[in-house]
Amino acid sequence: MGFFNDKKIDLNNLHFEWMRQVDLSHQYGMDLAEARKGVEKAQEAVKVEEAQAGDRVRLKLAELNVKFTVDMVRDGVVLDEKLRQQKEVLIDALYNKDVINAGFTAIQDKKKALEGLVDLLRMEYWAVPVEPKEYENWKGAKLLNESRQKAEKEVHESATNSRRRSANPNSK
Repeated sequence: MGFFNDKKIDLNNLHFEWMRQVDLSHQYGMDLAEARKGVEKAQEAVKVEEAQAGDRVRLKLAELNVKFTVDMVRDGVVLDEKLRQQKEVLIDALYNKDVINAGFTAIQDKKKALEGLVDLLRMEYWAVPVEPKEYENWKGAKLLNESRQKAEKEVHESATNSRRRSANPNSK
């Protein structure tokens, strides 16, 4: 299982990621089902081993001609080496199931992330900026033109007044 590669998202190939997502979900779902099956088998084996350990403890105590109690049998079962080994198998199966469940959850989270990335793509989040094509209708351009016209008018009026003063030196 290439979990660390399977959970990564290639932003440049979202279409491939989407096509692969169904297969990944199925693969991890099947792996999780197998792991759960392994846990069930290990739990059943622990129960069987507990029963057999109880029989072994009772036989040993009977061979020693000792009058035994339920507590003595229970304590002997807890110390039984075969039962302890079977419980280790169960612990490993539970760990394996948890790891695969984490992978399955990550693949489901990847699906949600892909949905979000596709939404961003639809909103053109990564689009190249585009300048307005109709500069005359652009509000900033209109303000710029109005300012330019006002400045040109002021310059023209100033020049006209300056000419009048030069033509008539006595008037101010």
